[in-house]
Amino acid sequence: MKLRIEDNSLRLRLSDLEVQQLASDGTLSSKVSFPKGKALYYIINTHSGISFEASLQNDGIRISIPNNLCQKWAHSEQIGLKGSCLVDDGVELRILVEKDLGCRHQEDEEGKVIQRGIRDTSTV
Repeated sequence: MKLRIEDNSLRLRLSDLEVQQLASDGTLSSKVSFPKGKALYYIINTHSGISFEASLQNDGIRISIPNNLCQKWAHSEQIGLKGSCLVDDGVELRILVEKDLGCRHQEDEEGKVIQRGIRDTSTV
């Protein structure tokens, strides 16, 4: 799962497998590790409500999306879900959750990209 933060917007990009995991388990998380054992977690989960929600906790960002929207999205050709929530002083936080079409490749056991059955050595 990839997280992009820009101004007052959050964008999450999920691989096909992550989309299916979110739809079946209702939650997905990832983290960025920092020195001294610190980490930034980012979590997306589904909920029974009708609106997008976001919160900043001690060590991470949590985004919640309506389960009914997630189920429809996960089982369709729709690329993204767009929503927002109001934060302090009526400022809008925009949230975009997308299927990562760029993740339609295979990796070998070392994490190197394999395209059309040929190992891509351009990044070695």
